[in-house]
Amino acid sequence: DNSIWAVKGCCHRNDAVIAIPRYVKDIKLKRLKESYEYIYKYYKDYIVYEEFLCRPAPMIFLDDIIRIIRPSKEPCRNVPKDLYEKARELIRLLDEEGLNSFLTGSLLYCAADDSSDIDIVIYTYDHEKNYRDEIEKLINRNIFNRLDDDDITKIISKVGEGLEHISHKMILRRSVHEIKYKNTIVSIRFVDCSADVKKILCNKLRVCENYHGVLKIIDDEKGFTTPSIYLAEDMSSKEIYYVYSHRMRFADLRSGDKIFYKGFVEKTYEGFNRINLDIGDVRIIMNT
Repeated sequence: DNSIWAVKGCCHRNDAVIAIPRYVKDIKLKRLKESYEYIYKYYKDYIVYEEFLCRPAPMIFLDDIIRIIRPSKEPCRNVPKDLYEKARELIRLLDEEGLNSFLTGSLLYCAADDSSDIDIVIYTYDHEKNYRDEIEKLINRNIFNRLDDDDITKIISKVGEGLEHISHKMILRRSVHEIKYKNTIVSIRFVDCSADVKKILCNKLRVCENYHGVLKIIDDEKGFTTPSIYLAEDMSSKEIYYVYSHRMRFADLRSGDKIFYKGFVEKTYEGFNRINLDIGDVRIIMNT
């Protein structure tokens, strides 16, 4: 049907990849809920159980893929001229700052309009570089600006789900992933699929158990990238958990932030206790 799907995460099979539909019959699917509704309606055969997940996930078989649209330095030419020029300018700027960046999203598959954001991906191969500090420096130099209240309202109205409204608003105010460049919202995703990340997230599950509690982040070193991974302590039992997410909204948490979470704990055979923020009810109390 020529639908366009976005690959998610670092854990896949040799014959299939986890992905969700983003552009179907000239319609953008912005929310995860909308994507899953489409999958269950038209692609039930793509819903599979994987040994490293608590719940079934959509996987596209490689034989069904017509074309792979890879991140690029150049946007599609069939988009608004101002957005096209701004995207090219931004990629050049980031590259000059030592941040090897690529365009993705609607600017890549020619579905952008005047209201579209600029979606950028940066692969964090240089583990000596502090990418968070690099973006903060660009904000301090007024190359980027933080989101204002109107921007935040726009983002939440388009993609808000899975996170309590006030928490989402507070995270966006501190965000260095969702910012503005010349009055256009820019989403920057820093991707890390290194062996250390896969060791934590791609292990076979022993059991999934219900969980309801309050977690305090004690280490945010790997939280900035996608997937975001935090070390957190249950404030009652003092047990330590790997709290993770594939969604950008959870990439701006910090040590000291508290997470009120109701969902599941994933216990692996390797001894990792994981909590997936993408499949539970979440409220954040930020450490100010």
